[in-house]
Amino acid sequence: MWPTVPARRNNPGNGQAFPGGAGHNRLKSLTIPAATGHYFRTNRWKLSFCRCRWGPTRMRRTRNGAYMNKFAPVFDTVARPSTLARHGGVSARRPGVTRRYDIAYLDGDSPAFRQVIAPSLPAFEAAFSAFGRGLLLSTPNGPCAIEDLQPGMQVETVEHGFQTVQWIGSMQIIPNVPADRPELSRLVRIMADRFGIGRPVVDTILGPGARVLRGQGPDAAYVPVQDLVDGDGVFQLTPPSPTRVFHVVLPQHATIVTSGLPTESFHPGPHRAELLGPEMLRLFLSLFPHLINLSGFGPMAHRRTDDAQLLQSHIY
Repeated sequence: MWPTVPARRNNPGNGQAFPGGAGHNRLKSLTIPAATGHYFRTNRWKLSFCRCRWGPTRMRRTRNGAYMNKFAPVFDTVARPSTLARHGGVSARRPGVTRRYDIAYLDGDSPAFRQVIAPSLPAFEAAFSAFGRGLLLSTPNGPCAIEDLQPGMQVETVEHGFQTVQWIGSMQIIPNVPADRPELSRLVRIMADRFGIGRPVVDTILGPGARVLRGQGPDAAYVPVQDLVDGDGVFQLTPPSPTRVFHVVLPQHATIVTSGLPTESFHPGPHRAELLGPEMLRLFLSLFPHLINLSGFGPMAHRRTDDAQLLQSHIY
């Protein structure tokens, strides 16, 4: 049911009567959709509500004559903005929303840690959202959970053997946040042995930014994990509470062995500079203090099945 807002004879916030005359003051309640964040006009009253939990229903008058909920709390999680609005084939972005990213990187021979506030855009979040907690990476000392991995440790790759971890990024996925692309707030669970014996060894949780290597030889390509969802061994799920996801940068782009499953280390892709533009590109590179420019990521180990789609749609 829609929540109802009592309509009182006098405004308790400043003592002024509601507009519309005595006849309108006889209304017992107003029924207004919740969690919209837009203005609604009802009986010539312009009311505004936050996209958040409903607080006390005292109303105050604004400069333009509108009445607003005075005590409604601010939305207390980071909402992902709309990144694509098409009008006549032209893409546009709404005002940006930022979020916190946690990074750990090699500063010389020792690890350094930093928290960064940056835009909540898919291009940025993809660098932090590949691996779920508990994912096992092969190291010279045995399996290591992704949350225990530190810069300077080595992980096994398919192409180059053991490689030193240069950078680890992490962020929180907030479930059930209003978004134009809700799949970016969901995880993917792959059951043990789904792609063969030991692939993966145990049930594995991957984030929305993960890609899995499929095929062999020249036909091998990184496939977005969402494209592997089939309801029969690979499931998409919404976490019941905020959960942390991770990603890794290596000296060379490579395929990391994670719980027996070949997954991609982070690489921004061959067209990232064209998609971001100069100003956003500088902000993006600030997330990687150990690099100077995009060429520091090196060439890609294999092609991606969705590169052409990303370039065509200009989705950040």
